[in-house]
Amino acid sequence: MEQLERAPGFWRDLWRLSAGYFLSEQKVAAWLLLLGGIFCSVLFTYLVLLLPARVMGNVVTALSAKDTGRFWATLPPAIILPLVVIAMVSLAQVLNVLLSLFWRRWLTRDLLRRYFTHRAYYQLKEFHNTMSFRMLFTLLLIGTSTLSRPSPTGQANSPTPQISEGELQAIRKINAAATDVTARLQAAISIKVQIADSTATKHYDNGGLLFDYDGRWNLDDQSTPDALRLMLNDKATDSQLIIIVLRQKITTKEQMEAVTHSFVEPSIASIEKQYEASGLSIQRTQTQAEIGESKAEGVRFQFTLDGKPGNTDINWVLLNKQLVVIFLTGPEKNSVQVTPLWNTIRQSLHVKDVSSSKSKKRS
Repeated sequence: MEQLERAPGFWRDLWRLSAGYFLSEQKVAAWLLLLGGIFCSVLFTYLVLLLPARVMGNVVTALSAKDTGRFWATLPPAIILPLVVIAMVSLAQVLNVLLSLFWRRWLTRDLLRRYFTHRAYYQLKEFHNTMSFRMLFTLLLIGTSTLSRPSPTGQANSPTPQISEGELQAIRKINAAATDVTARLQAAISIKVQIADSTATKHYDNGGLLFDYDGRWNLDDQSTPDALRLMLNDKATDSQLIIIVLRQKITTKEQMEAVTHSFVEPSIASIEKQYEASGLSIQRTQTQAEIGESKAEGVRFQFTLDGKPGNTDINWVLLNKQLVVIFLTGPEKNSVQVTPLWNTIRQSLHVKDVSSSKSKKRS
């Protein structure tokens, strides 16, 4: 939160989001709720920091002086004060929640109005389809971001907590609402996506990992001390690819089995649960692929998102005694264009030694 507040443009963006509500036809209620919340917060600060010392001071003075009359006179304020503090805290929370709810209701109606103005829906329909797969990639990142470090003992990571049916329904509703809001926001603001014209093959050679990739892929290095982690995405085909190379050396069959059990299997299970929690109906199949000069084991998730079929392929292989795991996801309709791009990467991928975490980040 502190980094967000220090980020350039934070207050400008906050004003752009909230100014419309405070200047709308609901501005009277908005300002009353805001000022009421501020008043309760200030009063709460006074009651907690200043008044208790004075009230309790009178009580202690009366006890020290053994003044019965003064003690009974100061006792009611000492009893009432905590009740007033609790009331102020509760009222401040109620006002803040009401302000948030009313603002969200206004924002939803405002987005709907913009969404249906000037036939914006028809202009955003194609964007909505592609954005859905980009949101799916976010789920893939969630499923892999916390799994870059295998268990040092070779044991499986702790199982993912069970999600109740009510929580699953809430997640599905949030995902559906996020998809709609993302599309509606495009009617309010103009976002121009520029696709790189250069399709020349590039070469990545950093931190002990080498491979060739098409110039249309945007590359982002998010490596950690435990793993080399690269993110590649192609906006033209809505395809995303993640390459993870563990820095841990694997020299025996037992170590490979342990790492597979502690890293690969939890990664697959986490992604599968993320997809299911988002309401996707998935079909899982076993696959194989050639990565570098070795045969890689793999899993494919086939799903349908907003009526568009898509695939997520997960492949893992041991190269130069280090585990390489690759995630590839995208819509099935673009598989013809993506296959040559994927072949360029997997056929040229080589691992020297990524055990050292001192590598320069490239993007």
